[in-house]
Amino acid sequence: MVCKRVRRGEITVREGDRVVALLGRVPVRRHRHGDVLVPAVAIAHNTRHALYDCLYLALAVILDAPLVTADARLFRALRITGARQHVVWVDDL
Repeated sequence: MVCKRVRRGEITVREGDRVVALLGRVPVRRHRHGDVLVPAVAIAHNTRHALYDCLYLALAVILDAPLVTADARLFRALRITGARQHVVWVDDL
């Protein structure tokens, strides 16, 4: 996404490099796919959205954390679900 925003001229290369550097400092935790897959499939069926995207929402729900997205289609689709409190538009941060 950072590279795409640079190509579109939405951010400068320097800003993109800063984002990448900041992301490199984020601690990463791994989660077992079995814990996330079943709720993600249910969300995908209910929203008719791609399982890939619903995996992120399922994990956000499990962790009681926000899913921050810049994907407008995903944001609109998930805002109408019961998990809307977990979906945050990136510009609203």
